[in-house]
Amino acid sequence: MLILVVDDDFRVLMDLVQGAGQRLRKGGELWIVAQEHVPVGGLLADFTDVSCPVDDGRFVVWHAAGWQGPAVDEEVETYDVKPKRRKISATAAAAAES
Repeated sequence: MLILVVDDDFRVLMDLVQGAGQRLRKGGELWIVAQEHVPVGGLLADFTDVSCPVDDGRFVVWHAAGWQGPAVDEEVETYDVKPKRRKISATAAAAAES
């Protein structure tokens, strides 16, 4: 079996979550569907109501409400996160490309 090493890059996800307060209307909700290994929960610290209504072992549906992060005019702190490396089989890699 061929094993590939893949770098996960969560910058787009981080930008989405960190800028949620500026994008959501008052009382708005954020819904994210991600693979189980993606660390979404840790990025949702600026919300008061976070839950996972669905987790099938491969994908997780995250729901977040009650934004308490920076207001629209406040500067949003950015984080320097290195891509996470993981190994996947050639079969999984082929499936991901299709």
